[in-house]
Amino acid sequence: MAQHNSISEIGRRLLNNEDAAIERYAIFQGIDTDVLLEIVTGKVDPTELVRIELASRGMGKDGKWVGFPQARQLWGIA
Repeated sequence: MAQHNSISEIGRRLLNNEDAAIERYAIFQGIDTDVLLEIVTGKVDPTELVRIELASRGMGKDGKWVGFPQARQLWGIA
């Protein structure tokens, strides 16, 4: 996986605890360290995990309910 030498605006705000609006990104604090390491080293694709989760919720690409079969198709989950 590529090395990241710069940090996004969201990342900078998280590091500096700048505002409460970014608390939704704090979910990573509760994730097991081994899982985080697997993600950052490319052993696990977080985008794939999120696509599976959205399909399991029946959500379309706009975040609205489309049903499970259509969501699986939209997110490329066979």
